[in-house]
Amino acid sequence: MSYKETVKKKTLFLIGLALLGLSVFLLVSSISYIFTWKEDQSLKAVASMFPEAMRASNRAGGLGYFAGEFLVGSCFGIAAVVFGFTLLYAAFKFLFIKKINYLKLVSCALVGSLLGSLILSYAAMLLGGQSQLFLGHGIGGGAGAYLVGAMSMLIGREVCAVVIL
Repeated sequence: MSYKETVKKKTLFLIGLALLGLSVFLLVSSISYIFTWKEDQSLKAVASMFPEAMRASNRAGGLGYFAGEFLVGSCFGIAAVVFGFTLLYAAFKFLFIKKINYLKLVSCALVGSLLGSLILSYAAMLLGGQSQLFLGHGIGGGAGAYLVGAMSMLIGREVCAVVIL
């Protein structure tokens, strides 16, 4: 085996380890956020004023809370765990040095998360009431709630359901 091949294998292995750590962190922070989002809502104000006073209930700590808030609360809702699993898949591909199509992987993660977010937000809109307040922005996240609300207003609920499905 040549020097270049050895360096390439070691580099891919290190990238795989980094992706494995990131994917575990994102999965833990996202899943923990689903269960602890109410207790950690006060951290939004405390973090900017007194970072040393931050005590997060999220299993991934304060940084995990902010990652969960962004992915689950503000963006994709429960469907955000797709990102963690996609990174986990990529990490195993890198660790075992298999060919991977990056464009396909990223597009599947984004489309899967967005579609899941839209479906969950539409279901929350149909249920109404408290389901819209779950996780701060609704079960489908802030992005899904915004897109479903805009589509429903522009084309109606029934057509919105057909477009999403």
